[in-house]
Amino acid sequence: MPDMQSSFSHLRAVFFDFDGVILDTETMLYKSWCHIAGLYGVSFPLKEWAANAGGYQYHIFDPVTHIETEAGITLNRTEVNDRRRAWFLEKVAALPEAPGIRESLKSAASMGLPLALVSSSGQEWVEGNLERLGLLSFFETICCGSEVDAVKPAPDVYQLALQRLNLTPGQVCTLEDSPQGIAAAVAAGIYCIAVPNQVTRAAALKGYQRRIDSLTERPFTELLLDIEKDLSRAL
Repeated sequence: MPDMQSSFSHLRAVFFDFDGVILDTETMLYKSWCHIAGLYGVSFPLKEWAANAGGYQYHIFDPVTHIETEAGITLNRTEVNDRRRAWFLEKVAALPEAPGIRESLKSAASMGLPLALVSSSGQEWVEGNLERLGLLSFFETICCGSEVDAVKPAPDVYQLALQRLNLTPGQVCTLEDSPQGIAAAVAAGIYCIAVPNQVTRAAALKGYQRRIDSLTERPFTELLLDIEKDLSRAL
């Protein structure tokens, strides 16, 4: 078998987003709001919600305001969010990793590439779910929103990952699913592969270098070798 590590002179690490890429909490979060909206006889719009994905900037689309407007009622936001969160956490506790993610992590690791987890979410949430899934040991470093001043779309968490691995933006690639995540990668100057899920396929994704519909559509080793070529041409 050829030495796969020798195939890389430009690509030196692979970064992964967590929510929506490794664990499709994005879709489950949308479904949790659909559940709440349904209690009041209201439909919940996918396209409008997708604009929030990866950052949940409720000034773009406020789910509680939407339900109140459509149902003609006033809600207690704390009670609504507590009910929605309980439903969401129950479902996520049984949620498996996204299709193809375990095989992709194994492939990248077998090629000698360090892996970093780069997420806006808190460390307890990310590490707890990675441990539940049996994926925690794949990552050399885990960088979370709780460790930086600004979460995605700001580049801070990506800059933290680069610092920890002592790498430059041109030496890594990252997998992102959302507008906010892609914007963060672009701001950090990092090669970005968009891997949209059920929710973020409805969003306006832009700025990425490659887009794949699923990590199961082609061997991850082939994708990484293509990225190595792209990075070499960018010099």
